[in-house]
Amino acid sequence: MIASLDGAGIDPHKVGRGVPESHQRETAGPFVQLADFVDYLEDAAQQLKDPALGLRLGLQTPLQGLGPLGFLLLNSPTFSAAFENAQNYLRIHQSQAHISVVKEVDRMRIAYATPTMPTVDRFQDGEYSVGVLVKALKTLFGEAVGTPRIELRRPSPANPGHFTRLTECELAFACPQDALIVDGAIAEAPITGADAELLPVLEAHARHLLTLAPGDDELTQRVRQMIAQALPQGLPRLGEIAGQLAMSERTLQRRLDERQLSFNRLIEDIRQQLARAYVAQSSMQFSEIAFLLGYSELSAFGRAFRRWSGSSPSAFRQQQNV
Repeated sequence: MIASLDGAGIDPHKVGRGVPESHQRETAGPFVQLADFVDYLEDAAQQLKDPALGLRLGLQTPLQGLGPLGFLLLNSPTFSAAFENAQNYLRIHQSQAHISVVKEVDRMRIAYATPTMPTVDRFQDGEYSVGVLVKALKTLFGEAVGTPRIELRRPSPANPGHFTRLTECELAFACPQDALIVDGAIAEAPITGADAELLPVLEAHARHLLTLAPGDDELTQRVRQMIAQALPQGLPRLGEIAGQLAMSERTLQRRLDERQLSFNRLIEDIRQQLARAYVAQSSMQFSEIAFLLGYSELSAFGRAFRRWSGSSPSAFRQQQNV
């Protein structure tokens, strides 16, 4: 983006609120605040008079440019698995965004959103992310992808053909979300060159990086901690957690809704995160892990773990300790 501005004779430091401090070379911090990035990208698009700037930049971003997350996607067994990994580990690359992966009968929908930020009349960041998705799809499968469908939130522009030619995809505007929709056959096709032996190493690294990424807000952190502490006694209830927080169940539900969080999804995420960490420790019995995660039966834990990881706990442990 900065190179595009330089090439057009525009001073990058006079765009938006200036080059974010967290992105300047002399600054040690590796993260850019999303609000800074969104403002910068919107202003850059206006100054360059390029309404498709975000999409264009996304299409130019190689998967390797996403760092550890990109290498994880490249080594996932299928496109579907790759973007389930993106959903699970996006926070190591961007902490305030969310990717949802929905498998339908004959297609898969990958949608991008920033739940904590207002997005009215701010389209560039979402379109940049969709561009990255399209680039990933074409990198992994080339011409075999056919003509995928892109859905954008922006109203139909004066020259929609400009966007269509840029992406070579079917395009729809004024949609509820920024999303990429791919054929179900492509979604489950194997990724050529993926390294099955390297994948668990990359996943372990990503899990470690999650502990270093910017965290949730204070309320979300407290709810997650309380859920983790309560699991050995069985599945916690929303009302129980609300009581510990000295608020009503309705108030906690509203606070979670404001963050577009589901209490049940938080439980599922915590169970999955802890399960992977515990199973990787050869000293822990699977029955102990099932108890710590609130499962009354070992078989129920085994089924859940297979759903999360695609393998049994014993097979996963063996992969981790090779």
